[in-house]
Amino acid sequence: MRSLFTLFLVSVIFPAYAQRPKTVFSCTTVRGNQVKVESIGNSYRYSFGKRGQRPLLVFSQSKRQVIAQSPRGTGIMRFRWHAMVMENKGYRYRAYTVIDSATEAVWTGVSVWNRRKNMIRDEECSKRYPIIDDMDEPFGGNAYGSADGMPFYDYLKD
Repeated sequence: MRSLFTLFLVSVIFPAYAQRPKTVFSCTTVRGNQVKVESIGNSYRYSFGKRGQRPLLVFSQSKRQVIAQSPRGTGIMRFRWHAMVMENKGYRYRAYTVIDSATEAVWTGVSVWNRRKNMIRDEECSKRYPIIDDMDEPFGGNAYGSADGMPFYDYLKD
């Protein structure tokens, strides 16, 4: 009886100590895919798949690595953005939000780059569904010129 009570206490107490994921980016794309990036302890977890189904792709990477490989920009420019880049098996996945300061147009989505540093997929988030962009400070910046304001190639040189 005592061991049963101890087991009960452990099962009630320890889940409270487990780190709960915090969603820092989430959306449903215009193609019906769910994209989510969660902060869990010292890492980020990326998941991608059809909305309402089990994700097709899930992987984690340390926060230090994600910050190091994500683009940055400084100065006052036309485009303000948040972008985080995660890498898995030679592919880079960039979750982004871009705001055009002149028109206040907003683009949010995810793009995928291959080993040859070519963008192979870009999916914009659908405005019909909730969008979460709660990225931390290291993922912000400014840019000028490119079609969506993102400095596409500077972080792909590695």
